[in-house]
Amino acid sequence: MSVFKGYTPGEPSMRLYVKNLAKNVTEKDLEYIFGRYVDWSSDIQVQAFDIRVMQSGRLRGQAFIGLPSEQVACQARQDVNGYELQGKPLVVSFARTTKARETDGPIV
Repeated sequence: MSVFKGYTPGEPSMRLYVKNLAKNVTEKDLEYIFGRYVDWSSDIQVQAFDIRVMQSGRLRGQAFIGLPSEQVACQARQDVNGYELQGKPLVVSFARTTKARETDGPIV
């Protein structure tokens, strides 16, 4: 069951998109939650682990989490979606990739 209407997990990838964060959630809070999906003895996995918390502008209350593999990201999304952090349920989906815009013709 999803936390919000219209929720879709998206296409699996190594990056997760987290929304509905409380104002005072920090990278440390998310590192504590998502860090358990990282093998800290592996330099490759540690380098792949990345957290970006958006604290201003229109992306406020959202974060992007980079994990070591698609399989790990799938498990993390399944486990953490709906987890209540500081009184708000987290909404976790796979981050969409940015696609280059197509133009109708050459720019003159």
